[in-house]
Amino acid sequence: MKISNEVKELFQKMPFVPLATRGKEGPHLIVLGQGFIIDDETLAFFGWRQSRTSGNIEENGVMQIIVVSKQKNKGFRIEGNGRIFHQYVSEDVYSKALGHLANRL
Repeated sequence: MKISNEVKELFQKMPFVPLATRGKEGPHLIVLGQGFIIDDETLAFFGWRQSRTSGNIEENGVMQIIVVSKQKNKGFRIEGNGRIFHQYVSEDVYSKALGHLANRL
């Protein structure tokens, strides 16, 4: 499912993003730093080793994030399948990630 422009705009403004995963021990919620948009169907986050979150994503890929706007009194839940890249990502994703980092510095 394509991510609407409204959701993309809200996502890009969020300094922190709540991420929920599900595993054998039930749901697990963490807060990530700002993510970035790869394309109309893909969001990405820089990560650090979060063993339970990473394990849940590697086990079943089930994850949800929430984006909200206080000014618009509106929010959206995004459900999808997550993947963790330990070493290699495509050159396109790598370039977008570097661009995102450069814009934040």
